[in-house]
Amino acid sequence: MASGEAGSIVPLHISFMGHIDCVYVKTLYNETAPLAAVKLIENGAEIALFTPG
Repeated sequence: MASGEAGSIVPLHISFMGHIDCVYVKTLYNETAPLAAVKLIENGAEIALFTPG
């Protein structure tokens, strides 16, 4: 693969849905997001792209 090109896409896709506020921000930051990152890394991801839905 040439420099600057994207490789393959991992088989795992993760989606976060809805508005998150109050106490749920702490859960997202401390629990959900790190777990999602671990799962993506386990599936071979080197970078993640997050977009607003």
